[in-house]
Amino acid sequence: MSKNTLYLECYEGITGEMVLGALRELAEDVETEERAHAISRGESNYAVTNLSEEGVKRDTEKRGKEHRTTQEELLTQIDSLLGKLQIEKITASPVWSDKGPTDAAGLAIAARAAGVCPERFTVKKVGTGISYVSLENGDRELRTLRAMLIEETPIGNLWIMESNIDDCAGEVLGYTMDLLFEAGARDVWFTPIFMKKNRPAYQLSVLCTEDQIRALDAILFRETTTIGVRRYRVERTALPRRFFEVRVPGGTVRIKACEQPDGAEKCYPEYEDVKRIARETGKSYREIYEKAKMAAAQNEA
Repeated sequence: MSKNTLYLECYEGITGEMVLGALRELAEDVETEERAHAISRGESNYAVTNLSEEGVKRDTEKRGKEHRTTQEELLTQIDSLLGKLQIEKITASPVWSDKGPTDAAGLAIAARAAGVCPERFTVKKVGTGISYVSLENGDRELRTLRAMLIEETPIGNLWIMESNIDDCAGEVLGYTMDLLFEAGARDVWFTPIFMKKNRPAYQLSVLCTEDQIRALDAILFRETTTIGVRRYRVERTALPRRFFEVRVPGGTVRIKACEQPDGAEKCYPEYEDVKRIARETGKSYREIYEKAKMAAAQNEA
């Protein structure tokens, strides 16, 4: 099982028993998958019925008798299930104590959350924990907590910095590009444009993360003739990737393998490694590149 992200939807409260119940549901891998497969094949005979409050009450009381433990014991059991489910990260909705029950174990789990639910994700499984609250009129109301195993969509927020430059030597722009890459820019490119009075110019664009903006701004103002840099946030969909090395005649080449949505991988030999080996051996760049791709394909087989 791969590492998972857990999202706790706790708008109606969070207690150790609620978390424990939801995680127990998530841990029922075989039964959950069998039901999913049956539904996908059109063989499911499950019917939706009304769940009576009395039935839920009896179930809650039964669970309470079976699993009534101390807060420390609850946390131990929760940690055990988190390990079984291979939870790598916990996220959670805000906890509103006036909307539902809370206790020390539940709040301790909520405190571990690394932020709120990610903006884009796919739900893999859902488990539900239940509890009751007593109202002022003596009635009791059901409260639920949903625990979801989710897969975050690899979409990252980046920034684009741009400047139109019409009075800077080409050598200076090339040198500036090198400095920007060395400072950590994700990408740098030039676009030929025409400015006021039909002056030929270049638009210099830099793709970077937010924490890099100040340092890259300093490079642009110091090295070029620009007097202003505009920027805006962009979204990027990135394929999952991994790196490994292969041997070719003359040395080692790093390979970047990108996983496609269908699970297939495309492999790309790293430019600098291929260039270095081509120069050292006197072979053509294309020959070293193809040998590296073949070695990568054999490594994947």
